[in-house]
Amino acid sequence: MTVPRHGEPLRLVHHHPGLVRARANVFVDVGEEHPAVASARATAAAAPIRRFSHAPTTGSILIEYAPGTVDPDELLERIAKEVGLSGVVHDASDKAHRAELVDTLLEAFKTINELALEATKGRADFRELVPGALALTSVAALLSGGGGRGFLPRWEVALWFCQTWFVQWHHAEIARKSGETDASSP
Repeated sequence: MTVPRHGEPLRLVHHHPGLVRARANVFVDVGEEHPAVASARATAAAAPIRRFSHAPTTGSILIEYAPGTVDPDELLERIAKEVGLSGVVHDASDKAHRAELVDTLLEAFKTINELALEATKGRADFRELVPGALALTSVAALLSGGGGRGFLPRWEVALWFCQTWFVQWHHAEIARKSGETDASSP
């Protein structure tokens, strides 16, 4: 059997000790019997791995191994070579997707914050509403016996987040006011 040749790399998507996930288009929409998948499986099986799986929808392969028994970089290089891929690269698109996700979330929070400002007629936004909700949660948890049971957090945890986030979000105003206070004191 000849190994198929592909110009693309094997993209390392995720790795932590004991688990590595990589993707390549050659693995997309093909079965376990496809030469690329079979070759990747056989190469991985030659190493002391626990599990190999292939997800045809995403074109990913997942390799589980006991940490310290396998050099994942060497294993991926061998798989790429046997499958006929151009090498192994870190998946830059994963970072692009993350940046895209962050932009989307920031835009969503901006929109929600604008709605909060509109609902309060400009008197409060999330910088006041979230710490205020946490302060109320803290009081409710304290009055109900301390929280930490059921759906309420411990009262002191809610109060800590209330204070921390309020100070963080109003840092400039607090610094300006404390500077004014310091300047006016004898």
